[in-house]
Amino acid sequence: RGIVDNNNVSFAGFCWKIVRTTETRGVKLLYNGVVGEDGSCDNEEEASQIGTSSFNSGIISGYYIDYVHDDGSDSSIKKYIDDWYSTNMIEYTNMLEDTIWCSDRSISSNNNYFTYYGSYGRLSKPSLECVNESDSYTVSRDNGNGLLKYPIALLTADEAVLTGYPRENPESAGFMKWWWVMSPGYSVHNSSSLSDAGFIVSNVTTVAGFGYLGSIRPSIALIPETMISDGDGTVSNPYQVFSG
Repeated sequence: RGIVDNNNVSFAGFCWKIVRTTETRGVKLLYNGVVGEDGSCDNEEEASQIGTSSFNSGIISGYYIDYVHDDGSDSSIKKYIDDWYSTNMIEYTNMLEDTIWCSDRSISSNNNYFTYYGSYGRLSKPSLECVNESDSYTVSRDNGNGLLKYPIALLTADEAVLTGYPRENPESAGFMKWWWVMSPGYSVHNSSSLSDAGFIVSNVTTVAGFGYLGSIRPSIALIPETMISDGDGTVSNPYQVFSG
């Protein structure tokens, strides 16, 4: 946990940051840019993203706060990530674990104006538990909701906090200031209907609406027993994932 200097991985031609182990001993990674010509992973800000997007475009209803909407259509950010994966990562799918990415629409509190969701109310004590199966995003229905096309999505706000991402000064972490996470932050509404919605972004004290163009840093998970062939995890000498 925390800002460390030996969690860098080179895999599939891209740089990644180790976030945590999964429940089955896989390793969850966060995208961190393209490998340099010298093999390094010294990427920051714009270089650490695959692009920018709103979480959802042209939708101003709290009904559409999720990664996949209740009507089965994909969010704007899921479409962007899936397109990137289909172009860059298909050949590596057998090395990736179908772990859970959690959107957590559990309600922390509610009043006449706001609905606050799970992560928003507990970031001082973050949790890795995904309360509802319907919020547990997976490719297979064997261990989740089966709504992912590929084994890639976004970290939760809780995972971002556990990695040591600073709450008050995100720039000090060497990351892009704003990057999307899976966790919904809050919905804004009146007494009769929802009218707007927000999503927690990476500094976890700020929310952004549907039109905000946030940085996209997707997450994948290496299967258990993945081997490395070289490296010490530093930005200048990242771990090299053995591809067989």
